[in-house]
Amino acid sequence: MKQVIGEFNAQERVRIVAGSHISIAKPHNSENDLYKLVRRNILSSAETLATTGDLPPAPYHARLVVKADDDGYNAQWVEPEETDSFSLILPLTAEDMAELRWYLETYLQFPGAGDYVRAHGIEVKFESWGQNLSEAIFVNRAGRKIRDGLMKAANAHSSSLLTIGTSDPSVLGQPWEMMRDETAPLTFQGMTIRRQLETSSKVNKFDMKPPLRVLLIVSRPSDIGLIDPRNSIAPLLDALDALPPGQVSVDFCDPPTLAELEERISQARRDKLPYHIVHFDGHGTYVPQIGVGALAFEKDDATTELALVPNLVKNWSGLRCHWCCLRPAVAPIFPTRKFTARWPRR
Repeated sequence: MKQVIGEFNAQERVRIVAGSHISIAKPHNSENDLYKLVRRNILSSAETLATTGDLPPAPYHARLVVKADDDGYNAQWVEPEETDSFSLILPLTAEDMAELRWYLETYLQFPGAGDYVRAHGIEVKFESWGQNLSEAIFVNRAGRKIRDGLMKAANAHSSSLLTIGTSDPSVLGQPWEMMRDETAPLTFQGMTIRRQLETSSKVNKFDMKPPLRVLLIVSRPSDIGLIDPRNSIAPLLDALDALPPGQVSVDFCDPPTLAELEERISQARRDKLPYHIVHFDGHGTYVPQIGVGALAFEKDDATTELALVPNLVKNWSGLRCHWCCLRPAVAPIFPTRKFTARWPRR
């Protein structure tokens, strides 16, 4: 028996179907490389957790720390070993980033005839952008040695992890996942790329046993642009659906309000069944006045209610939620709106 969690209405709310068989309408071109990559990565990580109850083996970890200085950006490899610092020039300009954001967030919604020409002009830049991103950080002998180590691990079907640590939003915003060599994007060849705040500490290891418990938040406030959920939720649900029965449990935070999230997290804590993963899919923004990000939840009337990410993550961790997957589409909104920083009583 399938259960309808949400539906499209006049405000174009999200329709998600879940139950004994998890499914959702796929994007128009569901067999594209991006869809298959997202599905493969989610399935690999989720299957490891659900079937073994443990985290994947320790990866080959390369960590690059980037800091802003008077001359631009200074970068240094700190793992697997410290190297000399070097100057980093961001490959994509502000104009490039604006074009890419339009392509990923606006073009897919309601493209017109002229939009196809503009989109094609952006697509032909993907390869050069990817090569420029790769050359920017693997610029010297030490960098090329680390790149070779990462690719050797990936080709051996071992975990290959590249972390970019910085507190600068412009560096974090670069599309590092597009990095490629002459063959293909590095992520398509088995490398995982992640961003991390420069001051982040090592993640603690938790004991995790099946079923893998996932809380999925799909927030689409009616007063900002719609993000098509078929481009993000479909591969996640399809990947989880491919796992053996009883290995994963998916709950939807419906309605996607802070009050509902607080109640679900608190109830899970009282039941001693904490969520292993909280996955947010929706709008977000960066607040330059205080240097943090914010996520757009819905109020009871489906309009926007913002919550600061540090407050959310801190409290999710305190309630023994092990992984937080935040997938906000960055939107230039909310500059004067108030932020919410509340959480359930302990």
